[in-house]
Amino acid sequence: MTEPNEGVSRAILVVEDDEGLRRLILKALAKAGYDAQGVPTGAEALERVAADPQLVLLLDQKLPDMEGSDIVVTLRERGFRIPFIFMTGRGDERFAVQHAMVANISDVIAIIDADGINRYRSPNALKLFGWSPEELIGISTFDYVHPEDQGAMREFFGKLLLEPNSTGTSECRYQCKDGSYKWIEFTASNLIDDPRIHGVLLNYRDVSERKRSEDQLRKNLEEKEILLREVHHRLKNNLNVISSLLSLQSSFIKPPEQAMEAFRISRDRIMAMSIVHEELYQSSDYSRIDMASFLDKLTRHVLPSDASKNGIRLETRAEGVALSVNASIPCGLILTELITNAFRHAFPEGGPGGIRVTLGRENDDLIGLSVSDDGIGLGGGHEEGGSSEGESSALGLTLVRLLVEQLEGTMTIGAGAGTDFRIRFPERLSNSSGPAVVYKPQEFNPGNTIRITRA
Repeated sequence: MTEPNEGVSRAILVVEDDEGLRRLILKALAKAGYDAQGVPTGAEALERVAADPQLVLLLDQKLPDMEGSDIVVTLRERGFRIPFIFMTGRGDERFAVQHAMVANISDVIAIIDADGINRYRSPNALKLFGWSPEELIGISTFDYVHPEDQGAMREFFGKLLLEPNSTGTSECRYQCKDGSYKWIEFTASNLIDDPRIHGVLLNYRDVSERKRSEDQLRKNLEEKEILLREVHHRLKNNLNVISSLLSLQSSFIKPPEQAMEAFRISRDRIMAMSIVHEELYQSSDYSRIDMASFLDKLTRHVLPSDASKNGIRLETRAEGVALSVNASIPCGLILTELITNAFRHAFPEGGPGGIRVTLGRENDDLIGLSVSDDGIGLGGGHEEGGSSEGESSALGLTLVRLLVEQLEGTMTIGAGAGTDFRIRFPERLSNSSGPAVVYKPQEFNPGNTIRITRA
């Protein structure tokens, strides 16, 4: 027959505050051949386990400084996995088992009276809120509810207390010991009339991470709604601009043969607006356009197919400029007008010659745009109506002037050996949230003289 002490390698630690009972248990264990020790408090038990992690615990549930289940929870939090057995004189063994289960679940179990005073808090309150159960007992639970949630919580509990055995669920922000707040979801059961509880039984659960996810989801939804409204707003503005441009162009068409050229010019203007939205769609930032990429695509589109054969070269440079959509569209239209104007009028006899386009930051708040050529310079067709080319150029320069105004900028034209358009405008427009300027064809007369001040 195998003796009880054969193969036993763990000592037993008896945690019992009743000295007489503790001695009796130790004597019985020693008689059975077990190595047993005894301590009267939970604090001493924790010290013994720290010194000898191989101990087996025989625990009384009710101790002077803490409960036996608190010892188990503390040891688990410190990384110890110690076998334990509960002893209790309060009912049968089911009490100890139930208490151990409460101590080890992630939720916090609490009991408050009809006035909201804490009568019981499970040990996990320390982990969740930083408060030990002893610090909360006798204090109103409403003292730790966020001020903005106080009214809703008192109303919730007031309604709950009107109906015995009723149950409800709610959420609030609860203060931790370090002063921060956590979102908790709790279920409350009115057990005031239950003689075993005689209070409101609460089950707390930390839902802070879920609330953060919900808030982020709500913000994303709001951003998408704002973006959708902005898309509709921009579409409406762009259609208005296109309509106005076509109306203006039609007023300059006299003989039918000018219609094809008018369609080509209108196509280029619409394409400039299209490239802005293409860049926006491909960008990770839905609010700004990389003007270097935009300028590269735009010049490839407006560059005539025979430009290189005629000896006309195009040089572009854009240095780290990203503009808002409200600034990119008028800026793109300005570039389209000035570049196509240079190709059509600066070199009537063909090349050699060059067109230079630069776009850069002049200081923290000012953007500089320049389109220059070494062609024949501004002639009558650029400034005055009369010929079909002069009227077409006049319309283009009229649009440029109005678009510069929309950008809240200034424009100077240098004339001499070629033409040099220099435009400066602020990066942040004061009317950036306002609608696009709509150009009404009746405001212009193709026969009028369009004057632009020379530098």
